Amino acid sequence: MNFVIILTDTQCKWMVGAYGQPVCDTPNLDRLAGEGVRFERAYTASPICGPARGALFSGQYPQCNGAWANHMAPHRRVPLMGDIFRKLGYRAALTGKWHLDGTDDAGSGVPGGGFEPDWWYEQANCLAELPDDIRALYNQQTTPADLRQAGFGIEHVYGHRVTDRALDFLGRVDDDPSGKRSAASTTSASSGQAGSGQATGEPSPCEPSNPFVLVVSYDEPHDPWMAPVEYWEKFQPGDIPGRPNYCPPMDGKSDLQQMQAQETAAYHDNPTWEQLVAKRLKFFGCNSYIDSEIGRVTAAVDALHGDDTMIIYTSDHGDQLGSHGLHDKGPQMYEESTNIPFIVRGPGVPGGAVSQALLSHLDILPTMLDLAGEEIPESLHGVSQAPVLADPTAAVREHVFVSYNLNEPGEQERGGLYPIRCVSNERYKLAVNLFDRDEFYDLEADPYELTNLIDSPETAEARDRMHDALLEEMARTRDPMWNVHWEDRPWRPAKHFFFAGG
Repeated sequence: MNFVIILTDTQCKWMVGAYGQPVCDTPNLDRLAGEGVRFERAYTASPICGPARGALFSGQYPQCNGAWANHMAPHRRVPLMGDIFRKLGYRAALTGKWHLDGTDDAGSGVPGGGFEPDWWYEQANCLAELPDDIRALYNQQTTPADLRQAGFGIEHVYGHRVTDRALDFLGRVDDDPSGKRSAASTTSASSGQAGSGQATGEPSPCEPSNPFVLVVSYDEPHDPWMAPVEYWEKFQPGDIPGRPNYCPPMDGKSDLQQMQAQETAAYHDNPTWEQLVAKRLKFFGCNSYIDSEIGRVTAAVDALHGDDTMIIYTSDHGDQLGSHGLHDKGPQMYEESTNIPFIVRGPGVPGGAVSQALLSHLDILPTMLDLAGEEIPESLHGVSQAPVLADPTAAVREHVFVSYNLNEPGEQERGGLYPIRCVSNERYKLAVNLFDRDEFYDLEADPYELTNLIDSPETAEARDRMHDALLEEMARTRDPMWNVHWEDRPWRPAKHFFFAGG
C-alpha cells in the first residue's frame, strides 16, 4: 500500500466545506470527504507549527522528540517518517514545508527526515528561484494591484510549485527504485516546466512500483496567504459567517488569555466580525486556492496509483481568528486551534463516512505501519486507527492529549515559556496551564467553550478523572517537563510532594 499525506498549515476545521461551511469553497476536499471517512474529533499534538509537525513525523510528543518549540529540530536519535519507511523498503519523498531543521519556517533548503532529496522543496528553495520583484511580494504587505503590476502568476505561488514536485514524483516514482531520477526524465518544476500530471499535460499510468510514501506539505493558507490574484478578490466580509464565540466575555479564563484579548481589542480597536474578516480576506482566498492544488494531487493519485494508495489529509493546527478574543495560535487549547480537519480515503475505507472517534496526529505513523503490515514500535506514543478506518463507528482511544510549551526560543510573544498539558475525552476537556488558571469544559453542553468549570463542584469528579488520565499519560511517555505542580493544583492538591526511594 502507498501513502500520500496532504498537509496544510493553519487551516481551521470550519474552513473546510465538508465540515459545515460550504461558502469557504473547498470542493476538492469536500469530494475527498465524500469518498472516504471524515473525522470530527481529530486533534493536533500541539497548536503551533514546528511542534505539531515534529509530532506528526516522529509519532512522539513534542516535549519528548526535541522539537518542543518552533525553530527547534527533533533529537538526532529520533527516527522520522522518511527514515522509518525507507528502511522498510519504501520510496519516501516530501515536498513543501518542513519547519524541523532548527532554522525558521522557510527552512534551510537542506533535505531532512530521511526523505529523498530530489523532490525536497522548502520555501527557501522557492524564494531563491523567484525574480527579485516577485520574491519581495512574499515579504511585505501587498494588494491585488501590487500582484498585477508585478505580473504575479500561479507559476510564482509556492503551493503550485510544491504540487508540481508532487506530481513529478507520482509520475516518476518507478524510474529508479534507488531514489534517483534519470537525467532524461528530470523536469524542472522550479522553472515552470510541466511535470507529469501538471495542468499542461495528462499523467501517464505507471507500471507497478515499490510502495511509496509521499508528503505534500503546503505552507498555505498560512500568511502571507500568497495566491493568484483572483482568489484574493474572491470573498467579501459578509460572505463568511460569524463565530458564536467571537470576542466573548473572558471572565474565569486564564490571566494570559485575558491579557491577550485586551491587547488584541486595543490594537484592533474592538473590531466587529466583519471588520476582522475584512483584514483576513486573503486568508480565506488562499484557503480556497490551496484546495485547487490539493485537487491536482488527488487527481494524479487517481490516475496513477488510485487502486492501492491511502490519502491522508490534515492540517498542522487551526487559528483562533477572534474566537475568545484571541488571534493566531499558541498557548490556548480551544477547539479552533486544536481540533483539526482530518480525512482519509483509500482501500477498505468506506465512502462518505463520518467518525466521532478521538484521533491524534500521533496516530498517523502507527496507523501507516499497521496498514503496511509492519510492527508498531513501543517508542511511538500514538495508536493505530486502522480499526476505525475499516469501521468508522469504532473507537480506539478514550482520551486524546495536546501540549504547548513555547512559541520559539528567545521570543517573548505569547507569554514566553507557558507549558500546557491538555486532555479531552468524548465529552470533557481539561487544560492544565502550569503557571496560570486551569480550564475545564463540557464540550457537549458548551461546544464553544465559553464557561470554565474548573471550580465547579458539579463536574469535579469528571474533572479529577481527566486529571488522573493526564498525569498517567505524562508518566507513561516520561514527559521531561514533569514537576509536581502538574499534580498540585488549587482545585486538587497533590497527595505527595516528595517521593523517596527505599
